[in-house]
Amino acid sequence: MAKSLIGIKPIKNRVLVGIYDDGAKILKLGGKDFFTHDDTMLAERNSADTKHQGIRPRWALVLAVSDDVDCITAGDKVLLDEMKWSRAVSVRRNNEDIKVWSIPVEDVLLKQDEPFFDENEQRQLDNLYKSWMDFEPETL
Repeated sequence: MAKSLIGIKPIKNRVLVGIYDDGAKILKLGGKDFFTHDDTMLAERNSADTKHQGIRPRWALVLAVSDDVDCITAGDKVLLDEMKWSRAVSVRRNNEDIKVWSIPVEDVLLKQDEPFFDENEQRQLDNLYKSWMDFEPETL
């Protein structure tokens, strides 16, 4: 049986994820944090062969997996192939709207064996899911 952190599960070889890696960088200047976002800017506007900086693999938190996926489980930290995920949909959980993306399992590039989220990743997950640290895997 599949595990889920959000009370729903995908079907047919899919993984539901929370993409928290938005390309934000934190700069400390004068004792203050300044955020820069790579995803909304072109690397070089005049170069025809330069990709938009947002087109790249992304880190995500696995929220749920379908029954036929056995190499990944809810709670894993995974790297997703670029531009392979669906548009985000909102799912209501404990009076919180949660953004969820769906991706075929074959487009998951790797998983980190022991999910460790650094301070920046935790901040991004906090912005995406207020109660993400309280998510408990359940069998569906």
